[in-house]
Amino acid sequence: MEINPFFKSKIGGSWHKVEVIRVESKDVIIGSKSRGIICIKDEQEKFLPIYNLEEWIVENKKIYLKLSNNKIFSVKIDKLFGDNLEFTLESEFPKKIEDKVELQIKYLEAPVNILSSHDFWIVIYPQKGIDIFRKSNLNKISHFVLPVYCYIDNAFICNNKIFLADVLGLRILNLKVGATSDLLQIELDETHAKNRGWPKDIAVKDNLILVTDVLGIKIYDKKNFELLGKIESTKNRVAKVVVKNQLAFLSCEAFGVKIVDISNPIMPRLCGAIFLPKGCWDAYIAGSYIYLAGYTEGLFRAELSNLRDIKVENIFNSGEEVIGVYATSDYILTACSYSGIKIFNSNLKLITEYKDTSGRCWTVRKKNGTIFAACGKGGVEIFQIDNVNKLKKIAKIETEEARDLIVEDDYLYIADGQNGVLIYNITNPWSPQFIRHFPSAAFTRGVMVDKDYIYKADGDGGVEIYKKIFVKRKKPYSNLS
Repeated sequence: MEINPFFKSKIGGSWHKVEVIRVESKDVIIGSKSRGIICIKDEQEKFLPIYNLEEWIVENKKIYLKLSNNKIFSVKIDKLFGDNLEFTLESEFPKKIEDKVELQIKYLEAPVNILSSHDFWIVIYPQKGIDIFRKSNLNKISHFVLPVYCYIDNAFICNNKIFLADVLGLRILNLKVGATSDLLQIELDETHAKNRGWPKDIAVKDNLILVTDVLGIKIYDKKNFELLGKIESTKNRVAKVVVKNQLAFLSCEAFGVKIVDISNPIMPRLCGAIFLPKGCWDAYIAGSYIYLAGYTEGLFRAELSNLRDIKVENIFNSGEEVIGVYATSDYILTACSYSGIKIFNSNLKLITEYKDTSGRCWTVRKKNGTIFAACGKGGVEIFQIDNVNKLKKIAKIETEEARDLIVEDDYLYIADGQNGVLIYNITNPWSPQFIRHFPSAAFTRGVMVDKDYIYKADGDGGVEIYKKIFVKRKKPYSNLS
């Protein structure tokens, strides 16, 4: 079984199953994220990107992996954290029979698991928290609500701890029995909560990686991908992030723009805000201005010289959705959902538009005289803008659901939903040449590149990071490996 040789690291992501096993006097937490297995021992984490994984089970201190081609492999748990990882081809997949518990009680919703601890039944719900019942009489003695948000897929109990496979990642609860044995207390253990979230966008600034998710923003060290600092709130719903100097501008769908000082990445702090009536879906900085996609309220521009007194003007509002924006010294380009593309000049006058895109237009980018538009299921459409400011469609790249674009040098990187990231050479924009495909762990909403890595935001699949390796070849469009 091969592990993707380009794969470098994974940050965050939802957990879908969890088990705990004791190996060499240490508890090893084993879980599944989208298309892969994660293993945690003490402070060590190891992720195995297995994109065709169908099912897994722990048996006899091994992890058995069943793939979509029906092949079965195993790996010894005590060898997981070594340098030489060996997989063994197996003939059978173990079967584990679990006793199913049914209680004669009224559930808040269909439970994920019913666990036993001391004299208590613990009922785990997907979204409605945890109920605790006394075994002797089935009296309900307490209810525990997880903070922020939860959608639990699976739970496992071991050594007075409950391990939850949750949409926001691994969550651990400590159990404590009261002095008279008639009370069971639950406390949230935040040891492994640092990477929780649902990544949607990424920015790279010097040696920092900034990741936005439904909770806010997290800042990681690019050298070792360790979390440095974060700002979280249930009211953020951050869609995009752009960075200028030591400031990060968060496009919040439920608010507008929140401005974060990242000069001390260990302790980022809010230092300003721009409220928009329908929130902000995207932002782009050009010069001293930030341009804002204000959804059905249209396109906005704000001057950034004084963060304590930010002046905002509504450039354009036709009632159509504006969900993406890109600016140069000459043009402001907007992705207008099902209304296509609109282009404004530096004087903020609408100069041209193209309404016949073949799908919902999410993102627009420009290189020289060529414009690239990510149009969802309609693919990526490529245009030339002529001297009289008219758009001429010259090519199209078929995709599953193009959401985000990055143009770097002669390459176009496409965040393509469930299809992952596509890379094309665009030296000749009339005939883009396919280079490589990185599959998605879930649904790729955002993509970012720098000189070293390709980053993709996969929602509940987390952020996946791949090495970018160049090799020399004869054809100019085939030198990205």
